[in-house]
Amino acid sequence: MYKTDFVVRYHDIECELVNNLYKMAQQKKEREMAIILANAKAAIIQKEKQIKEMEQKNIDETTTKKKGGRKKASTQEITQPLESEETVKKRGRKKVIKEEPKKEEEIKEDSKCIEIKKEKEGSDEEEIEYTMEDVQLICDKLYRDELLSVFGVDSLEDPNIDTGIKAVIEQMIDNKNFKQLLEEIKYEIIDYNNFSGTPIEIENIKRNSEYLIFITLFSQSVFYLTHKCICQLFTVSEIDPQLINRLKEKMISLFKK
Repeated sequence: MYKTDFVVRYHDIECELVNNLYKMAQQKKEREMAIILANAKAAIIQKEKQIKEMEQKNIDETTTKKKGGRKKASTQEITQPLESEETVKKRGRKKVIKEEPKKEEEIKEDSKCIEIKKEKEGSDEEEIEYTMEDVQLICDKLYRDELLSVFGVDSLEDPNIDTGIKAVIEQMIDNKNFKQLLEEIKYEIIDYNNFSGTPIEIENIKRNSEYLIFITLFSQSVFYLTHKCICQLFTVSEIDPQLINRLKEKMISLFKK
């Protein structure tokens, strides 16, 4: 009638999928921040390069003006080997070439690393990309399939599922822990003092309230806990008090929403 060896997993799967969504959102923020920082770094390096080029230009202009005001060089200075002068110039050029391309290389390397990281993470993200709506659809389907499975039916329209739920409820009522659970939930969510009517009408209200509570035990919001309690009840005739408390708190919070 009720498959106590069946493992209900829809809630665990939902938690895992939601946690993965949160992680993906965090990773996306980190990637965006990394790109922003890399772009800022590249902009700073480019700006520094421009400033140094301007400074070098000013130095060159100042040097040119000073050379223009100097006396004519002596014959000895003119006849000095041109090779040494070219060597000095070459050394000066080497210094500039050595310094500037290094920064450009750093910029390209940073950009290359970012692009590789984006492509890698982007491909991973495409494989597992989904939304909260997808999670809801998946877990709704899992819940229905698992509810049908524990009662051994193929459709929610199958009358055997109602028969099975009623039979389970009857056994739950006979258990002192479940009976106490029912009373505590009713006390928390229903104020019978505000009800008016004949004793028979009030009694009917109480029965309907109890029925509503028991039916809610098989809803998607709490069935993963109810199933564990039923399995313990049917197999060892005892229910873990902590599990009962979790179920009670979940039920009360659900009714008070």
